Amino acid sequence: MAMQEVKEMLRKILTLELAALVLVIISFDLAMFAYPSLPNVFPIHFDFSGTPNGWSRKSWFAVLALPLTQLGLFIFVTILTWWCVNSKRALAYLNLPKVDRNRVLQLPDEKQEKIRLLSTISINVINFFTLLFSTIINYQILQAGIAGRSPSMFWTFMAVIFCFVGGFIFVRKIVSAVEDIVNL
Repeated sequence: MAMQEVKEMLRKILTLELAALVLVIISFDLAMFAYPSLPNVFPIHFDFSGTPNGWSRKSWFAVLALPLTQLGLFIFVTILTWWCVNSKRALAYLNLPKVDRNRVLQLPDEKQEKIRLLSTISINVINFFTLLFSTIINYQILQAGIAGRSPSMFWTFMAVIFCFVGGFIFVRKIVSAVEDIVNL
């Protein structure tokens, strides 16, 4: 594989990682700035109509639970990304849809590297959209606690659709590229 192509894929991976990190930082910032304004008991879960059905006492853990979960996911995916990029054994463990794993492992190293990088991009795309959705949910929960009213379920629903469709389109495109590499 051409060095320029590898650099371009690595740049995409790094861009996705940095964008994911920005989302985690935004989520922490939202929680830190909202904490002083939250009441002693605030809603943390809502039904489909937007009515609160779960409550929590004001504590740093309650306010930072979602950002800490996001940070854990970010760290896990960053480690997974590093492993996929740097380990030739990664392909043996990746579950690639519609692709025969044994056939992939018999491809030349150049094609295997390209598949590894494309798979890493898809992992990071899924991570980005998951963190985006979590940040939106965190914002909605904190706003509901501060404003004392239920969040707009319309925007939450739109975020779900955007994240699902966006992630699906990107991952499907990458899976098609992997299939093309295997079938060449």
